[in-house]
Amino acid sequence: MKLLIDQPAPVNEAQDNPAVWASVLANAGPSAVLVPDMVARHELGVQRYGVPLRVWNGRDALADAYQEALDLVVYLEQCRLRVPVPDDDRAWEPYNAHDRIRSLRNELLGILRELKHLEGLVPLERPR
Repeated sequence: MKLLIDQPAPVNEAQDNPAVWASVLANAGPSAVLVPDMVARHELGVQRYGVPLRVWNGRDALADAYQEALDLVVYLEQCRLRVPVPDDDRAWEPYNAHDRIRSLRNELLGILRELKHLEGLVPLERPR
């Protein structure tokens, strides 16, 4: 599978190469409650790698997204397995943690299927 490739270390040339977190933060909109966490994640990345994540960094961004989403599926399942199943007879209850986590996991599986459909459609190199 092309999306499960081993990637090189990022190359972060700054010239005419926008920082990705700046775009995410500028377009946070209704997700503004997440901005402090986004800023913290950006700062951690700069601390670890010495530069911000840039649009063109020599890596396949779709492959990175796909692989991270696969990891997120398993982390959500780990969370779900830690939460007790409700005792009542209802097959689905959107207010208990177990079913909310299951719902998130299932939404993420749908996102993963959509990412697979984008395979080969996202440029890997900067247009010249």
